[in-house]
Amino acid sequence: LPLWMDTPDANGRFSNLKIRLRKVKNAAAVCCFLTPVYQQSRECVNELVFAKEQGICIIPCRMCRNWKPTDWSEYCVAGLKWIDFCGAETKIDLKIQRLYDEILYHVGDVIEIG
Repeated sequence: LPLWMDTPDANGRFSNLKIRLRKVKNAAAVCCFLTPVYQQSRECVNELVFAKEQGICIIPCRMCRNWKPTDWSEYCVAGLKWIDFCGAETKIDLKIQRLYDEILYHVGDVIEIG
């Protein structure tokens, strides 16, 4: 699957907001790997809220046991089907396959698979 992920540079800076939002706007889906750190990230707030407002498919992935999103992240993923990556150290291949299948289910008709 074609993929884009914004990662910080050596100085801890992400791409500028305009670039990130253009990438999100052009995405068929946004997979968010929700954790407390993700929820506190200003960059993640901007990207996920923008995706929700643009009507882009959001596929939430649960990364932490005994934690649930609140505030803005809860708003963005309310009512969506989660992919559970808790305990990913076991059966990781099955969890990745489930995510892949979910992506194809939602946007397989609009993405180019290489």
